[in-house]
Amino acid sequence: MHSKTKKIFTFLEFDENVQMPAYIYLCLKTWKKYLSDEYKIVILNSKNIEKFISKSLLPDISKLKQRYPFPRFCDYIAALVLYENGGIFLDADTIITEKFKDEEVLYYHCDTVLYSNSLFNVCPGFMKANKGSLFMEELIRRYRFDTHLPMAFDPHRNYIINDVIKYFDKEHITLIDSEKSGYCMEKAMYGVWDDYLYQNYYFSSLDSIEDFLKTTRGITALRNSVTNKRYKEMDVDEFLSMNFLLAKIFKVIL
Repeated sequence: MHSKTKKIFTFLEFDENVQMPAYIYLCLKTWKKYLSDEYKIVILNSKNIEKFISKSLLPDISKLKQRYPFPRFCDYIAALVLYENGGIFLDADTIITEKFKDEEVLYYHCDTVLYSNSLFNVCPGFMKANKGSLFMEELIRRYRFDTHLPMAFDPHRNYIINDVIKYFDKEHITLIDSEKSGYCMEKAMYGVWDDYLYQNYYFSSLDSIEDFLKTTRGITALRNSVTNKRYKEMDVDEFLSMNFLLAKIFKVIL
């Protein structure tokens, strides 16, 4: 990350006739609003990814998508892209607010930055690494060989990353507290990272938007994989008309 332009990568691709969920569209709008001009948002897909990953490393994307559940597919792509280019990889279902500051994630003098919870388990959806990162190099190797690890065994998609971390010291990796930073907001509010609590937090009107804005340090992860299909199928206007917390967040910050 020594160049003037800082790259933030995400992978975004939907099957034919499948519309992008409104709240993911709104997440991307927060990126465009709150990231400064020195950032370049790179939206990867199957057609343009070869521009960012050399042929010697690039796997067959169609076969890779068949082999992996989409969340782990994205993590593999993230490792490849960051190893080759350096930068940040974010899942598209991530909210950025005006509190976002470079020093929170970029200016650590280490190889890799990740978010983790109180059990020192990595929280998925965010990776920052320098070009040629030793951590990403090892992560790529592991993803290549651990192709058949079932998601039922790895529901939070962090088993491989957690295992690789064991072989690196603090000079190589910085772990940011996902609770104190508001990256995993339901964990910050309820003390537990749980599918039900995630739904209860964002898709009800019980919690305060003031608490959300006070707690987040600028990057907060949503969880598309456990979001109710009903909300994924809403268009932007319908989504923003709802009375639950996530709709209120977007209306206030956008």
